[in-house]
Amino acid sequence: MRSVRLRNSPRKLAQWATWYTLTKEEFPLCVYCGMLSDSLDHYPPISSSPLVGVLLPACLECNRFASDLYPYDFTKRVEHVKNKIRRKHANVLRTPIWSADELDTMSGLMREEVRIWRERRRIVHARLAWDVASYLRQLVATRNSAATDAGCDRTRDIVLSLLGLCRGRTGPFKSD
Repeated sequence: MRSVRLRNSPRKLAQWATWYTLTKEEFPLCVYCGMLSDSLDHYPPISSSPLVGVLLPACLECNRFASDLYPYDFTKRVEHVKNKIRRKHANVLRTPIWSADELDTMSGLMREEVRIWRERRRIVHARLAWDVASYLRQLVATRNSAATDAGCDRTRDIVLSLLGLCRGRTGPFKSD
């Protein structure tokens, strides 16, 4: 957990926000697509000036796609990111699937290009099939299983509530 000063906020400059960090060192995969993460995504976005939030590991592409859209509905945010991935890689998804016999009839360079495109297609399909909710539950469970202090339950509840994955909580900022 770390505190972040909200610089461009209409709130007082002295006010601090609490960000629960799921670091990319502890959890190396992007929460949106499952690729290796190389950045942290603020949820809800800093532009919405929340007092409590989560820093989620994300790849640069998904972080850029998420932007500041859907600040309070994580499910819609994930769907938006997946739609952007689908649109950006539409040409890869449209590539035909070649049989082994067809690959054998191709020249070496053409065969290698088809294999490269086949691997790209497999990666894009895996990104689109990534189960975000299960991964986030696993992240929170893994992080809190080692700790035994009472604050961990509160942290877990806040993270799951922010992400809309906790039963009994209706909004991202429901208090105890």
